[in-house]
Amino acid sequence: MVGGAAGTGMAGSKKFRDVAERPDVSFVIDDLATTDPWAPRGIEVRGHAEARTEGGVELGLRLGAPFPFEPVWILIRPRRILAWGIDTGSFRLTARDMA
Repeated sequence: MVGGAAGTGMAGSKKFRDVAERPDVSFVIDDLATTDPWAPRGIEVRGHAEARTEGGVELGLRLGAPFPFEPVWILIRPRRILAWGIDTGSFRLTARDMA
């Protein structure tokens, strides 16, 4: 799920338009666990996205978000998940396909 804080204009964003045109997406979150030693970690979710035009406000409330959400949001249905540095060493990639 990808949402936006109320007032950010997600409905008019390039991200939201792109999902409507090309629903095959990849979403990556990465950071450094430490810099000494260098220890990157991250996760990539590949899947099919759906641009939803309503329900985001309610979703934010259900998640207990500390701020109100935009009504629009993006649902990502994962097909493949890749990770590094989370349950393994920083430079070892693990992957799994979703059923």
